[in-house]
Amino acid sequence: MKSAPKEGDVRRKELEKSSHSSFTLNLTSSSTHQVPGSNTKMLAKPNFIATSGSFALVLMFSVVSAHYPGASDLDINSNGYEALCGKDSDRKHPCFTHWWIGLDRAVVRFDNKALDVRKEVMVKDDYWTDFGMKDASEAFSLTYLDTNTAQLFYSNYNPVDGCYDIEVSISTGWML
Repeated sequence: MKSAPKEGDVRRKELEKSSHSSFTLNLTSSSTHQVPGSNTKMLAKPNFIATSGSFALVLMFSVVSAHYPGASDLDINSNGYEALCGKDSDRKHPCFTHWWIGLDRAVVRFDNKALDVRKEVMVKDDYWTDFGMKDASEAFSLTYLDTNTAQLFYSNYNPVDGCYDIEVSISTGWML
């Protein structure tokens, strides 16, 4: 007798069907590693895997989803998300998927302080894991509140080829 697929397995299959650019980041709790011959401790190097599928940011935490105090006050905008990331959308427009943690547990900040986060971030549904930014050319950062210091920085979007820069900053006790 087959068991029902887990939510993560279903979401992986959904990602495989999409044709947006993909980026996967695994973030897990761990100890730091001693650099041989020095007193320096460092975290593991990021492991980025580019494949076809939706942009997937995989944060592997054991957390229970709930709106987190201090998180950005965002609205669900399914129509806005569909326009940016749906079947008939521009395949070069970046779309994001978190696993295990969503924007309900993060602070979103744009470099351009005049932008209204509630109008710029298109959240797909009340899982808070799938989202896109209305204007892909605007640099932004995400600070994950469960980690205290894990951050993702997005910038330098090129509309010609759909490329952009992602930088991840993380503190002691977590590794990529």
